[in-house]
Amino acid sequence: MWILACSCAFVAGLAVAATHEPAWAAVLCPAVAFAFMLTRRTRTTIALLVAVAIFSAGLGALRYQTSLPATGETLVSFYNDSGEVRFDATICEEPEQGGRYSHVLLDGVTVRDNGRMSPVTGKVLVTTADPRPLHYGDAIRFSGSLETPEPIDGFDYAGYLALSGIYATSLNPNIEVLASEEGRSLKARLSAANGALGDALARVLPEPASSLAQSILLGRRSALPESVELAFERTGTAHLLAISGLHLGILLAAVLAILLAVLGRRRYLYVWIGLAALWTYALFTGMKPPVVRAAIMASIFLLAELAGRQK
Repeated sequence: MWILACSCAFVAGLAVAATHEPAWAAVLCPAVAFAFMLTRRTRTTIALLVAVAIFSAGLGALRYQTSLPATGETLVSFYNDSGEVRFDATICEEPEQGGRYSHVLLDGVTVRDNGRMSPVTGKVLVTTADPRPLHYGDAIRFSGSLETPEPIDGFDYAGYLALSGIYATSLNPNIEVLASEEGRSLKARLSAANGALGDALARVLPEPASSLAQSILLGRRSALPESVELAFERTGTAHLLAISGLHLGILLAAVLAILLAVLGRRRYLYVWIGLAALWTYALFTGMKPPVVRAAIMASIFLLAELAGRQK
């Protein structure tokens, strides 16, 4: 119940900071009351419970404040719709291929203005027909215009992108690759291996089996034909296309079965190797939020196995 009280306090702190309505603090009352009834009713316990609830509410308010984007010239959107902009940036995710165009996400933006280098916060989503291979970690020089994302059929596209820290888009800018990070960092190597395996699947399997395998095994959903994606949506099975806890669970079960058959339970090696395989696969598929959540849960399961506290 203390966890429930802290969780409600955190949510109440978020809500009060976001709406400036103290009435949201009423969310705390039922949770604190239940926690009070299920604990030893001493002055120390009551004081500790109230202090923890207030502290959790303060953390919630602080989290809201830190989530707000910067304003003015320190945000990349300041340069939207203002003509040509030149800046240096880094590709922060493996580019997604979609027909003739690639979608490239840039972060670490440093604007070049009259010889000055001004770092700004926020990401830029670039759509380009550039045929050159671009990879995660590449340092690039951008020259083109930035646009504010427009609503799509009443859908708040700008708000949707802002949830991921993206505040500007650009279509077909001039891109110059300054340095390639491929092969230097672990994530860059895994990303390159993901792309190479995706290309291998595309060569040996016919469509739509190729794109389906890339989506389910590698998390490369952008390779799917629109007709296949639509078919999965109509049958209510679209969740199978995204790397999630199901895929990670199957992987972990297979790895543990092999390790237990080969190594047995000696020195709990199967736990440590299982953890390594789990997080390597999470990195390999791009560390997307559903994968990270599933990897954390699976890690807790393995550590409970190690501690003898599985139940």
